[in-house]
Parts: sequence; C-alpha cells; structure tokens
Amino acid sequence: MGNAKSREKQLREDDMAQRRLRQAAERKAKEEEDVRARKEEVDRESAPFSDLLLASSKAYLARKEYDRLRGIAARRKKIAEEILTTESSYISNLKLMIKYFSDPLHAAALAEEDRTTRGSKKKRRQTQAQLVSPPTALHQSKSVIESSSGSPMVPRSEPITRSKSQSVTASLESYYRNGSVSADNSPASSSIKVHPDVVVPVITGLTKEDVRKLFSETRVILSYNENFLLQVEERVSSWSWTQQLGDVFVGMLDWLKAYVQYVNNYNVALETLEKLQSNLQFQEWLKNVESDPVVGGNTITMLLIQPIQRIPRYVMLLEDLVKHTPPGHIDHDNLSTALHRMRDVAIEINQKKRDTEDFALMMDLYNRLEPQYEDLIQPHRKMIKSGPLKTSEKKYQAFLFNDCMLLCKDLDKRKLRIKIHVKLSTCHMSDVTDDKTSNVKNAFCIKSDKGELILLPKTPELKKEWMDAISEMIKTQVSKSKSFAHRASVPTTERE
Repeated sequence: MGNAKSREKQLREDDMAQRRLRQAAERKAKEEEDVRARKEEVDRESAPFSDLLLASSKAYLARKEYDRLRGIAARRKKIAEEILTTESSYISNLKLMIKYFSDPLHAAALAEEDRTTRGSKKKRRQTQAQLVSPPTALHQSKSVIESSSGSPMVPRSEPITRSKSQSVTASLESYYRNGSVSADNSPASSSIKVHPDVVVPVITGLTKEDVRKLFSETRVILSYNENFLLQVEERVSSWSWTQQLGDVFVGMLDWLKAYVQYVNNYNVALETLEKLQSNLQFQEWLKNVESDPVVGGNTITMLLIQPIQRIPRYVMLLEDLVKHTPPGHIDHDNLSTALHRMRDVAIEINQKKRDTEDFALMMDLYNRLEPQYEDLIQPHRKMIKSGPLKTSEKKYQAFLFNDCMLLCKDLDKRKLRIKIHVKLSTCHMSDVTDDKTSNVKNAFCIKSDKGELILLPKTPELKKEWMDAISEMIKTQVSKSKSFAHRASVPTTERE
C-alpha cells in the first residue's frame, strides 16, 4: 500500500516536471518568435531610413569627391594663369633689355667700328697723298673739278673730313630717321634696328664682340619664348578641365639648349660688364638708362640674371601642375614627361654654371700666380676649398684641388707665389693633439714620402672642414691610383 502511494507520488512529480519543461520550452519558443516578430517589424519600419542613410552616405562621399576635384580644377587654372602671367612679365623684361640696353649698345658698337674704319682709311689716303705729292702741293691745290653731275668735288689730295660732333649728330639722325644703322654709318650687313625713342650712345672702344659677350643668346631666347607664350595664351583663354599644357612644355624642350649656352656665357657677360664699366662714357650712359622710369627700376644685372632664373621657375610650376593633375587626366603623361626633362635641363644648367664658376676661379688663380703655374688648368682639376692656413712659422693662402694642394705666399697687388705643392695621391693625413707648451693648437699633419707638413687653422671648426675635405680628396686619389695600377697590370693583346 505504501509502495503504491510512493510510486503514484513519483509519477505525479515526473509528470509535473515534464509539464514544467514543456511550458519552459513553449515560453522560450514564444519569446524567440516575439523577438523575430519585433525584429521584422523594426526592419520593416527602418528600411526606408536605411536606404536614405545609404543614399546620404553616397551623396556625401560624392560631394566630397566633387569638392576635391573642383578644388583641383581651380588650382590647375590658377597655375596655368600664373604660367601665363610670369611668362608675359619675363618676355616684357627680355624686350626691355634688348630695346634699352642691347640694341643701343649694338648700334653704338657698329658706329664705333665705322668711325674707326673711316679714321684708318683717312690716314691711309693722307699717307698715300704725301708719298705721291710734295707737302706744299697738298695745300696749294685749290682747283675744283666738276663731276659728271655738275657738282663740285674736292680733289683727292684734299680728302673730305667732318668733325667728331658732326659725325655723331649725323649718326644719331640716321638712327632716329630710319630706325636702323644706315649704310653711311655702318656696313649694311651688320645693321641693327633701334627704336626711335632710344638714345644711341657714343662709347669709344666699344666692339661688337663686347656686346655679343654681354647679351649672348638673348634674342634667340626671346624668339622661342614669344612662340611659347602665344601657345600658352591660346590654351589659357579657352581653359577647361580637359585643357592641356603638357604638350606645349614638351614642345619647348628642344630649344632649351639656348638657355644652356646662355648660362655657360653668364660669367663672361659679367666680366665684360665689369670691363665696360671702367669706360666713363659707358658709365654715364648706363646710369642714365637705369635711372629712366621707362625701365621700371631694372638694372642691367637684374635683367641679365632672369633667363638663368626662368628654368627653375618652370620646374616649380610644372611640379605644382603635376601635383594637381590626377593620373587619369589627359594632360598627366605629357606634364610628367615635361617635368622630368625640365629637371634634367635644370640640373645640366646648374652643373654648367658650377663648371663655369670653377673655371673662372681657376683662371683667377692662374692670373694671380707669379710666376704662372702652366700646368694649373687641367680638364680634370677642380678647386675644392681655399683660405688662409699657417705653419708654426709662416702664413699661406691655401688652395685645395681634387688632386693636389698649393700653399702660396702673398705678394703685392693680389699676386701669389707657390711655395709648397702637395700631391694628394702619395699622402696620408693625421690629427695632431693640442700642445699648450709648444703653442700647437688646431693642428693636423699631411705626410708623404717627401716629408710631413703640419698646418694650423684658426679654429676647431676650420680644422674639421679642412681635414674632412683633404681626407676625402686623398681617399679619392688613392682609389684612382690603385684602379689605374690594377688596369696597368692586366696583360693585353695588341689588336691590328
């Protein structure tokens, strides 16, 4: 009886447990269903907002990209306008230099050449006349011979002469009347146009070669750049997002050699200008021209430097233009090509300028040496550093080259005399510790098979500069010597 009740109780408990499990499962299923239903309802309600948000995001990104491209387009136009503006200003200054400086000097050189030629012919005629006739006959002959046209003509024994002022006046009248040097004042093949408003100076001793050296390739550069300006003006006047300038720059690259030649001549131009400024007539004329408001405050040196400054300016403008031209743009490839080649030209010009400056330094030293060191000027030799150095006993002017070093003694009037010549390929260098007892400070030593040389710069900084420069040159020369020795030791066969 008790066991039956116990089993019945157990069955009821099991049934209750199963019921509770079913109820829990049903509640869980109902909760999940409710959750799904609510999620679906939320999704249905938020779907329009999600689409709107996605559309808004796309619109924002598109607007941002549009603003970026719009900014790039505006910047490209601004750069193009800057190219046009600076080119116009540059050409105006070239024209100003030619009109007020080059042409008057050229005309003056032609006039001076003609005056010199006439003077020589006059002297030759006088000499011939004196050889043919007695001196008294030259002054006694007063008869006038009638020409075929009926006009009186002075006998050959008494040649026509004009005063200096009359000659200058006639020359100037010819310049102003015809706009060029006439056949009466210079050879026809050498005529040069001169603006009527420009005064042609009278400068004794001025030559066409002086003018050529002074202004070099200015006219050639002006001609090319005027053509370049016309193309740029045409493109900028019809500017749009797809407009191109790269092909215009690529087209100008072939004639940039004129700039290289101009740079090579630049130091010669400055030397010529310095020489001409010792002429009082030239000084007075130049002062008057440079003070004239028509030249806008420009001096001749300010104008001469402008072609050298123009190529780096092109590089800067092209860099900015490439930066603001997307890779997919129709103009990008040509601009990149032009920039790459323009940089090469700028590097070449800078190198030529450095070579010219180095040569000028070498020539200056060559002319200062007494007696002259005939082997100083060598194709491979370059001046690295110069300045005062001393030993424990003497002071020198030191000149370090890439293969040797000269220590020179000062003479009068900037002249120098070589006292010590050091061949760097046979040397090595070492530091010297300061010694207060012997007053040795900032010293270093150069040793060779011929002995040693202790040099004393003024400061520790100068010591380091000299030691670094000399050490680098010694290292280079020793390396070249070893390489040459190695090549010389390799057996070769003679070719027929």
